[in-house]
Amino acid sequence: MLITLPTYHRIYSVASHFLKQKGQSTQQACLFHSYCGAHILKQHYGHDAKVNCGIACYHLGIENLLCFGEHADGKILATKKAFHAWVEVGGWLIDFMAPEFPDVMKAKGVTSFIPSKMWQMELNKASSDIDSMKNAGDFFLLRDNQLIDTITQKLDAGSFMKLLDECSFLYGTKNNKASGFDQSLDGYW
Repeated sequence: MLITLPTYHRIYSVASHFLKQKGQSTQQACLFHSYCGAHILKQHYGHDAKVNCGIACYHLGIENLLCFGEHADGKILATKKAFHAWVEVGGWLIDFMAPEFPDVMKAKGVTSFIPSKMWQMELNKASSDIDSMKNAGDFFLLRDNQLIDTITQKLDAGSFMKLLDECSFLYGTKNNKASGFDQSLDGYW
């Protein structure tokens, strides 16, 4: 593991705390979770963390896969409105939005129990295609570099960096408001 469960949980909690403070949905904020997580990993741990986006599919231990992207003609496509963002660092995939996955699946009508967990996997363990995902913890990623460039060009860099710096400051503060966030994690995939 690159980071511990408590470190992951704290980073996730800081991002979610800021989103909730701003009245934003935590279930549709993969970019913010990812940029916040990457920024904290860089600032506090010196990791060269990079945000990527595109199609992402996760096997959560139930029959239904969680796939982010636009479903069209039996395929999944990454578009400006339907994609997922995650962090890659040192050969690892870290998805700081993973604790939201149970609620994302509920919103899609899935009623099976899904535990809230950390998602941190070695990138070389990625499935070669969606059809080969058979077990809990399997994942598939298809990066879209053009899409991440398009999305990041639309961000107001100054304002966004200020917000990320606020998150980093909150993360570094002992006994911060976000460290006692109300969601616990059931381990990791």
